Amino acid sequence: MIEQFRQVWSPCDGKAPNAEAWPGRGSAAKVGRWALERAADILMRWGRRQLRIAAPASKQMTPHERSLHLIVNALAHDDSDAARNHANWLVHPAGVAPLLRALQPVARATGAINHSASSRR
Repeated sequence: MIEQFRQVWSPCDGKAPNAEAWPGRGSAAKVGRWALERAADILMRWGRRQLRIAAPASKQMTPHERSLHLIVNALAHDDSDAARNHANWLVHPAGVAPLLRALQPVARATGAINHSASSRR
């Protein structure tokens, strides 16, 4: 999810993003991309500070990326309190609910991916 967010945040000089990096196919991939684009817009508008987002393919996660990752994981596990706490660190109060709504499709996809991976074990 972080790599896809990085591609949305800094789209590599107008080059098409790596299609293999987007989970799902067809409409699922489009919804995921739309959700991350919406989240990026909300972060730009309501962010408490300028976000540090690493370049695509970076090996290190920034603290802001870690919070995004934790929000999505919390939403995927129905932990709205944890998701809200991390969102509060990233955005002003008016941006919390929109950010959580924007990331819901990503969380659902992440939860489905995690569930299917654990059921195969």
